Amino acid sequence: MIDAAVEGFAWAMAELGSNTPAGALERHGDATVLVSGAAVPSLNYVMVMTQAPDPADVASAATAIQAYGVPWGMEFRHAPTDEIIALAAGLGLGRHTRPQFMTVRPEDLVRRRTALTIETVGPEHWEEYTDVLTRGFEAPAGIFGATMGGPVLGLPGFRGYLARTADGAVGTALSTVKDGALCVFNVAVRPSARGRGIGRALTEAALAQDFTVACLQSSTAGRPLYESMGFRAAERWHTLEPA
Repeated sequence: MIDAAVEGFAWAMAELGSNTPAGALERHGDATVLVSGAAVPSLNYVMVMTQAPDPADVASAATAIQAYGVPWGMEFRHAPTDEIIALAAGLGLGRHTRPQFMTVRPEDLVRRRTALTIETVGPEHWEEYTDVLTRGFEAPAGIFGATMGGPVLGLPGFRGYLARTADGAVGTALSTVKDGALCVFNVAVRPSARGRGIGRALTEAALAQDFTVACLQSSTAGRPLYESMGFRAAERWHTLEPA
Protein backbone atom coordinates (compact mmCIF):
# COMPACT_ATOMS: atom_id res chain seq x y z
CA MET A 1 0.00 0.00 0.00
CA ILE A 2 2.71 2.47 0.94
CA ASP A 3 4.62 1.93 -2.31
CA ALA A 4 1.48 2.63 -4.33
CA ALA A 5 0.96 5.86 -2.38
CA VAL A 6 4.57 6.93 -2.95
CA GLU A 7 4.27 6.21 -6.66
CA GLY A 8 1.08 8.29 -6.82
CA PHE A 9 2.79 11.16 -5.02
CA ALA A 10 5.82 11.06 -7.33
CA TRP A 11 3.52 10.95 -10.38
CA ALA A 12 1.60 14.01 -9.20
CA MET A 13 4.78 16.01 -8.67
CA ALA A 14 6.08 15.00 -12.11
CA GLU A 15 2.81 16.04 -13.73
CA LEU A 16 3.00 19.41 -12.00
CA GLY A 17 6.58 19.96 -13.15
CA SER A 18 5.67 18.96 -16.70
CA ASN A 19 2.59 21.17 -16.99
CA THR A 20 2.87 24.27 -14.83
CA PRO A 21 3.76 27.30 -17.03
CA ALA A 22 7.23 27.90 -15.54
CA GLY A 23 7.87 24.27 -14.63
CA ALA A 24 10.30 21.60 -15.71
CA LEU A 25 10.92 17.88 -15.28
CA GLU A 26 14.29 16.22 -15.79
CA ARG A 27 15.41 12.66 -15.08
CA HIS A 28 18.97 12.12 -13.85
CA GLY A 29 19.20 8.41 -13.14
CA ASP A 30 18.11 7.91 -9.52
CA ALA A 31 17.25 11.60 -9.10
CA THR A 32 14.49 13.70 -10.63
CA VAL A 33 14.46 17.46 -11.05
CA LEU A 34 11.00 18.93 -10.39
CA VAL A 35 10.62 22.67 -10.95
CA SER A 36 7.43 24.66 -10.42
CA GLY A 37 8.95 28.08 -10.92
CA ALA A 38 7.56 29.32 -7.59
CA ALA A 39 9.88 31.21 -5.27
CA VAL A 40 9.55 28.46 -2.64
CA PRO A 41 12.29 25.83 -2.07
CA SER A 42 9.77 23.09 -1.27
CA LEU A 43 8.21 23.50 -4.74
CA ASN A 44 11.49 23.10 -6.62
CA TYR A 45 13.11 19.83 -5.63
CA VAL A 46 15.64 17.23 -6.50
CA MET A 47 13.50 14.22 -5.58
CA VAL A 48 14.98 10.80 -4.81
CA MET A 49 12.71 7.84 -4.08
CA THR A 50 15.28 5.00 -4.34
CA GLN A 51 16.91 3.58 -1.21
CA ALA A 52 20.55 3.81 -2.32
CA PRO A 53 20.80 6.52 -4.98
CA ASP A 54 23.99 7.06 -6.95
CA PRO A 55 25.58 10.25 -5.54
CA ALA A 56 26.65 11.16 -9.08
CA ASP A 57 22.97 11.24 -10.14
CA VAL A 58 22.10 13.48 -7.20
CA ALA A 59 25.01 15.79 -8.04
CA SER A 60 23.95 15.91 -11.69
CA ALA A 61 20.38 16.81 -10.74
CA ALA A 62 21.63 19.46 -8.30
CA THR A 63 23.68 21.07 -11.04
CA ALA A 64 20.70 21.02 -13.39
CA ILE A 65 18.17 22.56 -10.99
CA GLN A 66 20.44 25.50 -10.17
CA ALA A 67 20.23 26.59 -13.81
CA TYR A 68 16.54 27.48 -13.32
CA GLY A 69 17.37 30.28 -10.91
CA VAL A 70 14.76 29.38 -8.29
CA PRO A 71 15.05 28.56 -4.59
CA TRP A 72 15.36 24.80 -4.32
CA GLY A 73 15.92 21.83 -2.07
CA MET A 74 16.17 18.05 -2.04
CA GLU A 75 13.72 15.40 -0.86
CA PHE A 76 14.53 11.77 -0.10
CA ARG A 77 12.22 8.92 0.79
CA HIS A 78 15.11 7.17 2.55
CA ALA A 79 17.89 8.64 4.65
CA PRO A 80 20.55 10.30 2.49
CA THR A 81 24.13 9.18 2.99
CA ASP A 82 26.77 11.32 4.65
CA GLU A 83 28.25 11.91 1.18
CA ILE A 84 24.97 13.32 -0.13
CA ILE A 85 24.39 15.40 3.00
CA ALA A 86 27.87 16.88 2.56
CA LEU A 87 27.13 17.57 -1.12
CA ALA A 88 23.93 19.37 -0.15
CA ALA A 89 25.63 21.35 2.60
CA GLY A 90 28.24 22.51 0.11
CA LEU A 91 25.40 23.89 -2.01
CA GLY A 92 23.84 25.76 0.91
CA LEU A 93 21.24 23.14 1.84
CA GLY A 94 22.00 22.85 5.54
CA ARG A 95 18.50 22.51 7.01
CA HIS A 96 17.47 18.85 7.45
CA THR A 97 13.81 18.22 8.26
CA ARG A 98 11.66 15.06 8.45
CA PRO A 99 8.19 15.60 6.91
CA GLN A 100 5.56 13.01 7.69
CA PHE A 101 4.14 11.00 4.81
CA MET A 102 0.67 9.96 5.96
CA THR A 103 -1.73 7.43 4.46
CA VAL A 104 -5.26 6.15 4.96
CA ARG A 105 -7.37 3.40 3.40
CA PRO A 106 -11.00 4.09 2.48
CA GLU A 107 -12.33 1.80 5.21
CA ASP A 108 -10.35 3.69 7.87
CA LEU A 109 -11.42 7.18 6.81
CA VAL A 110 -13.47 9.10 9.41
CA ARG A 111 -15.92 11.54 7.81
CA ARG A 112 -18.16 14.24 9.27
CA ARG A 113 -21.15 15.94 7.73
CA THR A 114 -20.69 19.59 6.80
CA ALA A 115 -22.88 22.33 5.41
CA LEU A 116 -19.92 24.17 3.94
CA THR A 117 -19.83 24.85 0.21
CA ILE A 118 -16.84 23.22 -1.45
CA GLU A 119 -16.56 23.96 -5.16
CA THR A 120 -14.54 21.97 -7.66
CA VAL A 121 -12.71 24.45 -9.89
CA GLY A 122 -10.87 24.25 -13.20
CA PRO A 123 -8.11 26.18 -14.97
CA GLU A 124 -10.30 29.28 -15.44
CA HIS A 125 -10.17 29.83 -11.66
CA TRP A 126 -6.40 29.54 -11.25
CA GLU A 127 -5.86 33.19 -10.29
CA GLU A 128 -8.56 33.16 -7.61
CA TYR A 129 -7.29 29.77 -6.41
CA THR A 130 -3.72 31.06 -6.17
CA ASP A 131 -4.80 34.18 -4.28
CA VAL A 132 -6.64 32.13 -1.66
CA LEU A 133 -3.78 29.61 -1.47
CA THR A 134 -1.30 32.43 -0.86
CA ARG A 135 -3.44 33.99 1.85
CA GLY A 136 -4.08 30.61 3.42
CA PHE A 137 -0.36 29.93 3.76
CA GLU A 138 0.22 33.53 4.86
CA ALA A 139 2.85 33.81 2.12
CA PRO A 140 4.04 36.95 0.33
CA ALA A 141 1.87 38.03 -2.59
CA GLY A 142 3.05 36.57 -5.88
CA ILE A 143 5.30 33.94 -4.33
CA PHE A 144 3.51 31.03 -6.05
CA GLY A 145 3.57 32.75 -9.43
CA ALA A 146 1.64 30.75 -12.03
CA THR A 147 2.33 27.36 -10.42
CA MET A 148 -1.37 26.50 -10.52
CA GLY A 149 -1.91 28.21 -13.88
CA GLY A 150 -2.03 26.88 -17.41
CA PRO A 151 -3.70 23.47 -17.60
CA VAL A 152 -2.82 22.32 -14.07
CA LEU A 153 -6.30 22.46 -12.49
CA GLY A 154 -7.73 20.64 -15.51
CA LEU A 155 -5.15 17.87 -15.91
CA PRO A 156 -6.47 14.28 -16.01
CA GLY A 157 -6.53 13.03 -12.43
CA PHE A 158 -6.25 16.55 -10.95
CA ARG A 159 -9.04 18.43 -9.11
CA GLY A 160 -8.86 21.84 -7.47
CA TYR A 161 -11.21 22.89 -4.65
CA LEU A 162 -12.32 26.23 -3.20
CA ALA A 163 -14.25 26.58 0.04
CA ARG A 164 -16.77 29.41 -0.11
CA THR A 165 -18.59 31.18 2.72
CA ALA A 166 -20.47 34.45 2.95
CA ASP A 167 -17.05 36.09 3.02
CA GLY A 168 -16.11 34.62 -0.37
CA ALA A 169 -13.45 32.02 -1.16
CA VAL A 170 -11.58 31.16 2.05
CA GLY A 171 -9.76 27.87 1.48
CA THR A 172 -8.12 25.60 -1.08
CA ALA A 173 -7.21 21.98 -1.66
CA LEU A 174 -5.95 19.87 -4.55
CA SER A 175 -6.33 16.16 -5.20
CA THR A 176 -4.62 13.88 -7.67
CA VAL A 177 -5.49 10.27 -8.48
CA LYS A 178 -3.38 7.73 -10.34
CA ASP A 179 -3.98 3.96 -10.34
CA GLY A 180 -6.04 4.15 -7.17
CA ALA A 181 -3.55 6.30 -5.23
CA LEU A 182 -5.10 9.61 -4.19
CA CYS A 183 -2.88 12.44 -2.98
CA VAL A 184 -4.03 15.59 -1.20
CA PHE A 185 -2.13 18.88 -1.53
CA ASN A 186 -2.59 22.61 -0.93
CA VAL A 187 -4.95 22.43 2.05
CA ALA A 188 -4.91 26.07 3.15
CA VAL A 189 -7.45 28.28 4.92
CA ARG A 190 -7.35 32.07 5.26
CA PRO A 191 -6.52 33.05 8.87
CA SER A 192 -9.82 34.87 9.36
CA ALA A 193 -11.76 31.70 8.51
CA ARG A 194 -9.86 29.18 10.63
CA GLY A 195 -11.45 27.21 13.45
CA ARG A 196 -14.65 26.44 11.51
CA GLY A 197 -13.75 22.99 10.17
CA ILE A 198 -12.95 24.32 6.69
CA GLY A 199 -9.63 22.51 6.40
CA ARG A 200 -11.32 19.23 7.28
CA ALA A 201 -14.18 19.89 4.83
CA LEU A 202 -11.71 20.62 2.03
CA THR A 203 -9.75 17.44 2.76
CA GLU A 204 -12.95 15.37 2.86
CA ALA A 205 -14.03 16.88 -0.48
CA ALA A 206 -10.71 15.87 -1.97
CA LEU A 207 -11.24 12.33 -0.65
CA ALA A 208 -14.81 12.03 -2.01
CA GLN A 209 -13.81 9.83 -4.95
CA ASP A 210 -12.75 6.24 -5.52
CA PHE A 211 -9.30 5.28 -4.25
CA THR A 212 -7.44 2.36 -2.71
CA VAL A 213 -5.01 4.45 -0.64
CA ALA A 214 -4.82 8.16 0.06
CA CYS A 215 -1.72 10.08 1.08
CA LEU A 216 -0.43 13.52 2.00
CA GLN A 217 2.56 15.21 3.55
CA SER A 218 1.65 16.84 6.84
CA SER A 219 3.13 19.67 8.84
CA THR A 220 3.35 19.23 12.60
CA ALA A 221 0.43 21.63 13.01
CA GLY A 222 -1.74 19.70 10.56
CA ARG A 223 -1.08 16.25 11.96
CA PRO A 224 -3.87 16.23 14.64
CA LEU A 225 -6.48 17.06 11.98
CA TYR A 226 -5.34 14.31 9.63
CA GLU A 227 -5.05 11.77 12.43
CA SER A 228 -8.64 12.55 13.46
CA MET A 229 -9.64 11.64 9.90
CA GLY A 230 -7.89 8.28 10.06
CA PHE A 231 -4.53 9.14 8.50
CA ARG A 232 -1.44 7.64 10.09
CA ALA A 233 2.23 8.44 9.58
CA ALA A 234 3.53 5.69 7.29
CA GLU A 235 7.02 7.10 6.77
CA ARG A 236 9.13 10.12 7.64
CA TRP A 237 11.03 11.44 4.67
CA HIS A 238 14.08 13.71 4.55
CA THR A 239 14.29 17.21 3.11
CA LEU A 240 17.40 19.32 2.71
CA GLU A 241 16.74 23.02 2.17
CA PRO A 242 18.55 26.35 2.53
CA ALA A 243 19.50 26.98 6.15
